[in-house]
Amino acid sequence: MMEKGQTIQSKNDSQYQGTQFNFLIMPNTISQINTTLFSINTIVNQFVTQSALLHYRYMMAGHRKCQMSITVFEPMSKSRADDLNTTRNKIAYSLGSGAAGIAGPAGLVVGATVGLAVRSIVLSDMRTYHKGDLVVGIDALVSGGIGPQRSTKSYVIPRDRYDKLSPT
Repeated sequence: MMEKGQTIQSKNDSQYQGTQFNFLIMPNTISQINTTLFSINTIVNQFVTQSALLHYRYMMAGHRKCQMSITVFEPMSKSRADDLNTTRNKIAYSLGSGAAGIAGPAGLVVGATVGLAVRSIVLSDMRTYHKGDLVVGIDALVSGGIGPQRSTKSYVIPRDRYDKLSPT
């Protein structure tokens, strides 16, 4: 049983708009994910469908029902992408400074080298966001067995992956 897609919006601003799809999945009704149109963009729709099916398999629901909520957000605005990139930089610089402070007693050169290395590693592992990137959130809950099990995963689909006409 699927609840029809609902448009959602955050209470304080319009940067978090999207469409939410709620499912109650049993092993014999998993096909409802395949038949749902999550986006009119074929690439986005295929990505969300495949990700949801993988998430369901990960939950190992077996014969138990699985409540799944899939949210496809509107493309990211430039200001939202800039905010996320600023946060990314703050995290990298904070961790780099912390590592430099810990290594500082070994010497100034060692502390600076460790700090720069940590900052570089963190920046390389955290993605850079761009205007038009899509965020997809998948949340699943299975009750039974050893108790309720919940798993949440979010994905970012870069604009150049789903919009072949976008300037790169």
